[in-house]
Formats: sequence, structure tokens, C-alpha cells
Amino acid sequence: MMKLRMKGSRARQRGSVLLEAVVGIFVLSFGVLAIVGLQAAMNHAQGTAKFRADAANLAAELVGLMWVDQPGLAFYTTDQCKTRSACRQWAAKVASAIPKGETEILNLGSGAVEIKVKWTSAMEGEHVYVLRTNVNF
Repeated sequence: MMKLRMKGSRARQRGSVLLEAVVGIFVLSFGVLAIVGLQAAMNHAQGTAKFRADAANLAAELVGLMWVDQPGLAFYTTDQCKTRSACRQWAAKVASAIPKGETEILNLGSGAVEIKVKWTSAMEGEHVYVLRTNVNF
């Protein structure tokens, strides 16, 4: 009787190791997919942050150019930017550094200026960085 009983319990346990291995592989696969998804999300966030930081640095660079060229401050507008070499080069730099980069410069009078740097991301659409400051002595 004892032999029959052992054979019966072995018969019930047959295949349990294979089932445990399949479950273990499934859990491992799920973890690897989660890590790959996390990596993709981190790369996307890093790209977005880079463009935002680039826009802030480029806007600050234009403010520096305006401080240097105080007599020609009235020419630092979107329409007249092409007449100033430094402003024209800066606008070209924005277009090349940021995807679909565009600029808008408003001279608000009394040294107050507003600089908008716009760019378009394929996944998130349009972004705008706005910098308002005073450029006068």
C-alpha cells in the first residue's frame, strides 16, 4: 500500500517544477519589460528637459547681446532682428539648436523686453519659453 501511495503523490507532483519554471520566466520577463519602459520614459524626459534648458540659455544669451548693444536696443525686435548681425546669428542658432526653433522678440519700451523661444516636439507638441526682463542702465 505504501508503494501505491508514493506513486500517487509523485503522479500529482509531476510537472510542478516545469510550472514553477514557466511562472519564474514570466515574472522575470515582466520585470525586464518594466525596466525597458522606465528607460524609454527617462530618455523622453531627458530630451524634453534639454530643450527647455537650451531655450533658457539661448534667451539669456540674447539678453547679454542686448546689454552689450544698448544704443541699438530698438532694433532687437522680431521684424528688425535681421538688420543686426548678432541678432540674426542668434536667431539662426536657435533654429539649429532646437527642433523647429522659432523666436519672437518684443521691445516693450523703457528697456523692457520679452523674448519667446518656441519649439515643437514630435511627441508633446508646441512649447514656449518666455523671458521678460529689463535691459537698461
